[in-house]
Amino acid sequence: MEGRRIGRRYVLQVPDRGAPGASVWRALDEATDAPVLVTLLEPGPAAADALAALAAVRHPGLPVVLDHGTDPDGGAYLVTPTRTGRSALAALAGAPLAGPDLARLGADLAGALAALHARGLVQGGLALDAVVLDEQGHPRLEDLATAGLARPPLRPEGDLRALGALLRAAAGAAPADELLGRPGLAPRLAALVGALEGGAPPTAADADAALRRIADGVEPEPPAAGADAPAQAPPAPRRRGLRVLVGALAVAVLVLAAVAVARIVDERDAERSAADGAQPAPITTVSPAPADDEPLIPPTAEAAIATAGEPPATTAQATEPEPPATGPVPIGIASVAAVDPGGDRSENDDLVRRAIDRSTRSAWVTEEYKDAGLGGKDGVGLVLRLDAPARVTSLVVRSRPTGAVVEVYALRGDVPETAPRGWEPAAGPVELARPRTRIPVERRRAATALLIWITRLPGPNGANAVEIADVRVLGRPRGA
Repeated sequence: MEGRRIGRRYVLQVPDRGAPGASVWRALDEATDAPVLVTLLEPGPAAADALAALAAVRHPGLPVVLDHGTDPDGGAYLVTPTRTGRSALAALAGAPLAGPDLARLGADLAGALAALHARGLVQGGLALDAVVLDEQGHPRLEDLATAGLARPPLRPEGDLRALGALLRAAAGAAPADELLGRPGLAPRLAALVGALEGGAPPTAADADAALRRIADGVEPEPPAAGADAPAQAPPAPRRRGLRVLVGALAVAVLVLAAVAVARIVDERDAERSAADGAQPAPITTVSPAPADDEPLIPPTAEAAIATAGEPPATTAQATEPEPPATGPVPIGIASVAAVDPGGDRSENDDLVRRAIDRSTRSAWVTEEYKDAGLGGKDGVGLVLRLDAPARVTSLVVRSRPTGAVVEVYALRGDVPETAPRGWEPAAGPVELARPRTRIPVERRRAATALLIWITRLPGPNGANAVEIADVRVLGRPRGA
C-alpha cells in the first residue's frame, strides 16, 4: 500500500491511525508538496452522498475537507489536513477541567456535532482520545474523515450521550460518581451533563446554547407562561384589598415627594438667578476612550454618569449649546455579516455574531484554506453596520492566532454585494501581529458601515484560518 497514488496526486506514505471501517494514511499532495491525511473507505451505497455532505460541513471544531472522490478500483477516499495539537486525553491527564472551562469545552464540541447533524451525519466514536486541542486550547474532532461512513447505522442521540460521558471524564469523574455537589462543578452544569447521559438527551444545538450560557455566566431564561405553567391561586379578598390600599398610599407619597422636590428646585434657581443674572449651563464631561481591557460604556450611559447629581437644567439653560466631546467614544454596532464574494458567499455565517458579543471567549472564524492566500481568493471579511453615522477614528480587533493581514474599508449608504469593490479605503494593510490590535482609520467623512477585509491568513498550510474574537469601533458620532 505504501507509495500508492490516490486521486492522481496523493502518495500514501505511512499509516497514521485506524478507525472503524477506515484506514488513515499520512500522505503527500504532489500538487502542493504539502502533507495531508488520506482516509480510505470501503465503498457502499451511501458513500457518495455521505462524502458530499461531509465536504459541505464547515465548523471551527471540525477539520476542513480538502478533497474527496472515488479511486478507479471503486474505493472512496477523503483528504484532510494533518493533525496539529495535543490529544485531549493526554492534555487533561491529572488536570481535570471544572466550571466555565468544562462548559466551554462541551459547547465547542456540541457546536461541531450540531454542524454534522444538520447535514444528516453522525460522528460516532466520540471520546477524549478523539479530540485534539490546538495551541489556544480549542478542541477539534479529528475523526470527521469517518463520521457516518463505513459504520453501523448510528443516531444523533448516541453522539450526545457520548458527549456527556466525555464531559464527565474531562471533569475527572468516574462513570459511577455523583456529579451534583462535586467541587468546582456548578449544579446547572452537573444537571446538564446528567441529561446528556440520560435516555432522552437534548439536541446538539440546544446543548451548545445551554453550555455556552453556563460558560458565560448567563442565568437561564425564566419559563414562559403557558399551559404547562402551574396556576397560581388568587389572593384572598382581604389581602387583595390591603394591596390596593398600600399601592394607592405609595403613589400618593411619590406624587407629594415630586411636587416638593420641584418646588425646592424652583426656589433655588430663583435665588441663583437673583444673585447672578447670567447663570451658565451645566458642563457635561465626556471621559476619554477606555483602555482596551476595560469594559466599554455606551455614550448614553456616559452622559447619565457624567450629569448624575447635577441640578436639572431650566428652560433657559436647555437652549444653550453644550461644548462638544473632546475625544473618541465607542460607536455602537447594529449588525454584522460575513462576506465571501469570491467563493460560495458563505463564511461561517452562523458564528458571525460572536465577533461583536463582547466576549473574547467566543469568536467568529474563517473557513480553513489550503494556503495563507485563501486559495486564490482576493479575501473574505466582516461587514459592520453602525448604529448611526459616525466619523470612525480607530478599530480595536482581538484575534487568534497572530499573523493575519487585514484592510479596513468604509462607506455611507447601501452596502454593495461585492467586496471590496464599491467600498472606500480607510486603513491597511495591517498585520494582526498581537492578540489585540488597534487599527487607526484615516477617513474624515462619516460612515454607516465598515468592512474588515482579510487578505492573508495565519496557520500551517492546509489549515489556514483566523478567529476574530471581538471588534470595537471608536470615533465621533455625526455632529459631535
